[in-house]
Amino acid sequence: MRRMLFICLTLSLMWIRGGVAQTDGGIVPDDQDRGDLGALTRMHDYLQQRPAVEFKTSFREASDLPGMGRSGTAHFFIKRPESFRIELSSGKEDYLFISDGTTLTIYRPNARKYARIPSKDSMIGTMYTAIGLLGTQAKLIDFIWTIDYGEQVSTKAIGSQNIGEETCDRFSVQRFEQQWDVWLRKDGAPVPCRIVSRKLDANDRTVQTNEFAWVDTPAFSQDLFLFTPPADAVEVGPSEIE
Repeated sequence: MRRMLFICLTLSLMWIRGGVAQTDGGIVPDDQDRGDLGALTRMHDYLQQRPAVEFKTSFREASDLPGMGRSGTAHFFIKRPESFRIELSSGKEDYLFISDGTTLTIYRPNARKYARIPSKDSMIGTMYTAIGLLGTQAKLIDFIWTIDYGEQVSTKAIGSQNIGEETCDRFSVQRFEQQWDVWLRKDGAPVPCRIVSRKLDANDRTVQTNEFAWVDTPAFSQDLFLFTPPADAVEVGPSEIE
């Protein structure tokens, strides 16, 4: 679950970070400067441009180490400039994360416990707080930054493949010991259909696979980013929520 949280937050942080060069017609990707990173640049810029993002993802984690395999789902709702809601579920634990820009709430429905923490000055800072509280460790921490490292990143186009109902272009991406297989929509918004992450490290043989379903035009209710605790829920300190 912790690894799943970070994988999804990676995409969210990619969307939040920085500005985008635009004209009246939309994004202007700088493919000539990026070389083989043009596809990742388009994905990065598209996600940054959106005022609202909603997606669902399913994940499978496979490992030859005992007890490391798991699976689950997550549903992300993100609204600029400061609100987000993340619903995560696996066979071991469920979590709900809600930030209204003032307060970050972490709720464990099964334990009927919740913790409240002041939000940071930025959405990205608040998300990093959530990650830190759960002691998250994950392989995709650097995926958000890949296009910023130019010559240190190798990208190879492999071809196209159908993922569900989408035709997606596949790329192999590597930076230092991190490796990702990434499938991006061939038509429409350049968002991921699937991401497979691994480390080129003999001590970490875990492979994480995420598949995505994107909502092209999100519509959020006003109370989606507010948390009202159930009557039987108990507020605890952040260290007690895990």
